[in-house]
Amino acid sequence: LKKIKKLEIHSKNNNQSQIFIETPYRNRLLFDELIKILNNNTFLCVAKNIGSKNQKIKTMQIKDWKSKKGFIEKEATIFVFQSGMTIF
Repeated sequence: LKKIKKLEIHSKNNNQSQIFIETPYRNRLLFDELIKILNNNTFLCVAKNIGSKNQKIKTMQIKDWKSKKGFIEKEATIFVFQSGMTIF
């Protein structure tokens, strides 16, 4: 948990994204930890089944993810977060 917070600070200070890949059966645990620990204004991208016809990629701030828990399934997923100034 402390490591995630340190990575968030590093992301903000260095304008870097942090990327995580977890085994599908632990996606829910990682997602729950990220939305619990990260700052409400940090952006989190959840990318599922990249390259397949079932691909889903969604990016929102943590405060918005807190109401979207059903989005996480036991599928191949990449989690990316970015704290600080983000330009899209």
